[in-house]
Amino acid sequence: MTLSLRVQLLIGVNVTMAILLALALVVDYRRELAHHLRHEKGALLAEAETIASTLPVLERIDVPSIRRLLDSIVSGMAATGSPKHDLLVEWGGHTIQPTSANSESVDSSRFKKSDAEECAIDGQGVWETRDFVVGMCSKEGFVVHVAESLPSIQREIGYETLERLIVLVMAGLVAMGVVDFILLRALVRPLENLSRTVKLIGSGQLGVQVARYRTSEMAVLAQSINTMSSMLAAHDREVKQQMSKARRLQQHLLPPWPEIPGLRTERRFLPATEVTGDYHEVFPLSNGEWLFCIADVTGHGIPAAMTAAMLKILVGQAVSKTTDPQQILNRLNRDFGAVVMPGDFATMLVVLWQPGLKQIRFANGGHEPGLLWRKGGDLILLESDGLMVGAVPEAHWELHTLPIQTGDRLLMYTDGAVEVFNSRRELFGRTRLSDAYVASCDVAPRDAVDRIIHKLDEHRGERAFSDDVTLLLLEFAEESVETPVS
Repeated sequence: MTLSLRVQLLIGVNVTMAILLALALVVDYRRELAHHLRHEKGALLAEAETIASTLPVLERIDVPSIRRLLDSIVSGMAATGSPKHDLLVEWGGHTIQPTSANSESVDSSRFKKSDAEECAIDGQGVWETRDFVVGMCSKEGFVVHVAESLPSIQREIGYETLERLIVLVMAGLVAMGVVDFILLRALVRPLENLSRTVKLIGSGQLGVQVARYRTSEMAVLAQSINTMSSMLAAHDREVKQQMSKARRLQQHLLPPWPEIPGLRTERRFLPATEVTGDYHEVFPLSNGEWLFCIADVTGHGIPAAMTAAMLKILVGQAVSKTTDPQQILNRLNRDFGAVVMPGDFATMLVVLWQPGLKQIRFANGGHEPGLLWRKGGDLILLESDGLMVGAVPEAHWELHTLPIQTGDRLLMYTDGAVEVFNSRRELFGRTRLSDAYVASCDVAPRDAVDRIIHKLDEHRGERAFSDDVTLLLLEFAEESVETPVS
């Protein structure tokens, strides 16, 4: 799982401060415990000396008198709130403790004379056992032990440390809050703003600028993003200008459509968002025949538009030499392959209409099959029987002839009409195009093309065309009619 920078910083800073706070508390506890033990040892030794000095001057020196003295001392400590000490006096072979004392709180067997003598200096000393800190003083036959429970000392220091812990935690929380606020203000939020700006640039909003920041690092990064955004916007404007010129060039490839006796025609050009290489043209011949060609150059953008422009020139040169569709493709294959870049090809369908013979002759160089609809309802495909133009120098195409009757229709189109995707990435395809074409053959050519385009729009929905779409519909009529120019 990837954590955001905000979370990583908060965890890193807060955990580090928490660890440092815990270490500080441990060190403080140990220091305070050592200091308190030193102080307590001194107090225990002083108390033992005081009691040892008092015992010899009692009016009566016997066990009851000594016990009454010890009881009064314990009562006085309780009244003043002083720490409770365990008292033990050894005198004349007797072990004497206060009557209120727990006889098990101090085990006299722990205090051996040999241990006392080893720890005592001039008859007095202080030492620690596992459970007690003990001060001892020996004077005039009295050996006085004053002990305090070591766990009680540790608890007292723990309570004091806990109080400091609460104060430190409150101060630490305030400090961490300040640090977190500074980090969020100086680093995380600026980075989030910069990230949003980069996403806007990536989504196409070129030129968008981010605000300046006070920290030098953020200011440098913001300036770099602003510079990048401005450069991308400038480059995008230049590309759009070039694409606009290419689009005008592509429009120039669409010549004015003449009135053709004996034909009702309708043509449509639906440009995609990017310039491509669609091209179509009609040539009137001196013998009354008409030559139609439709082509699509591989690739997209300005190179495809330039290649289509060269193809237009080469087609015109070929038609000036021959009107045979097969020979036109042969000439184009030779000339086109010699001038284009390696890997650039073109598909082309060439159709010669011969009104006097009531027939069409065609050759298809790798292009989408033309759809010839007979008035009786049959659908004939003008399929390709060869490679694309410019692919192989030795390529060859067959010349085909089909009879034409009044009312027959021919649809010529580029592959952009079948390569329309819907939201599920499904192609419109040739089958849907054929069905839409056949279903519209009962209306005028203009309305028929409108229906086909409506089907394309229904299929693609909100998606843009991925390729230019060119539709050319010819209806063979008995008499000369006016042909509207679209």
